Amino acid sequence: MKMFIQKKIYFLIVYAVSYIIIYPQTAYAYIDPGTTNLIISAIIALFATIGYYFRLIIQRVKELLKKIKSFFTKQ
Repeated sequence: MKMFIQKKIYFLIVYAVSYIIIYPQTAYAYIDPGTTNLIISAIIALFATIGYYFRLIIQRVKELLKKIKSFFTKQ
C-alpha cells in the first residue's frame, strides 16, 4: 500500500512539472537584483550542503572499510 501511494505521489509530481514546462504562462513580474542575489546565494548554499554531505558519506565508508580491514588482519 505504501509503495502505491509513493508511486501516485511521484506520478503527480512528474505530471505537475510536465504541465508547467509544456504550458508555460507569461508572468508579468519584475525580478530585482536583491531577489537574484538571494537565488544565487541559495544555489551556492545547496551545492555546499551537497558537497559536505557526500564528504561525510565518504568518510564513514572509509572508517567502515578500515574497521573491516583491521578485523580481518587480526585473525
